[in-house]
Parts: sequence; structure tokens; C-alpha cells
Amino acid sequence: MFSPPPNPASDSRDPAGWPAWAALAAHTLAAPALHPDQHPDVDHDPATRRLLLSVIDYLQASRAGSATSTPAADLHSRWTSLLGPEHPDTLWAAEKLALDLYVLGEYRAARALDEDTLTRRRRVLGDDHPDTLISAANLALDLSALGEHRAAREWDDFVRRHRRQS
Repeated sequence: MFSPPPNPASDSRDPAGWPAWAALAAHTLAAPALHPDQHPDVDHDPATRRLLLSVIDYLQASRAGSATSTPAADLHSRWTSLLGPEHPDTLWAAEKLALDLYVLGEYRAARALDEDTLTRRRRVLGDDHPDTLISAANLALDLSALGEHRAAREWDDFVRRHRRQS
């Protein structure tokens, strides 16, 4: 039975919408936009980038696939070249790739990517921006997983301070 496509404004992490997101993800992951080597003329417009990031959110939240099956690494690489390393969508792809790495237990790689993403977001968006605070919280998780609890606590404190100021 066919499920209607999810409302683009719906939360792809909400289990209530996962049947529709599963159908959409299957088509989206086969789309030419994810295979630039086969379709170099396809470019990612902002709406397509949002959809791809939402599909990754769905895949990560539902664990519908293994962490290695999300397109985050491909998107991060492509968007870094196409949009630049500090474009907001490139930074979102980096954040999602870091989560894939974290789930795989590759905490050092996740930390390196989260540190880079945090540095870029602080420079571009400032310390109080919600995206910056998400990156800082993710870095705290990486550090905790690596046993660097003091540094993790410092980043947790940073997030708390700046959320209060926002």
C-alpha cells in the first residue's frame, strides 16, 4: 500500500511519519542528485539539499539502514566542493556525517569533524546561534565517549551559558 509523501515541514525524526519517509527515502537515495559521478550536470538546489538532509535525519533516527548507508559522507564531500566548507548545508552534512561516525564507534574521527564544524559555525554564525550550540553539544558527546570528561563538561557549560543568552 502506498503512503502519501511526508509533508516537507514534518519532522523526519518523528516515528509517526516514518512509513512515508521510508518510501520517500528509497526514491531519494536512487535519485541522480546523489550520483554526481554518473550525472555531473545535476546540481543541488536549496530545496533538494533540505530534502536530502531530512532523509539523512530519517535514516539516522529510525536506523532504517546502518550508519554507513546514509549519504552524509557523499553529500559532505560534494557540497564542500560545490558550496564551500562554510556553507550552512555543508556544515549540516558534516554534522550528520559526524553522527554516523559516532554511531560506528569512530569517536576520534567524529571529534575531529565536530571540532571543525564547531569552529566554522562559531566563525560564521557566532557563539549563540542554535546550530553552533548543537555542534558544541555534539563535541561534548564525542569527548565524553573518548574519556575526556573535563573537556566535555566545559563544552556542556558553554552550551548552557549561551542558551541562556539566546
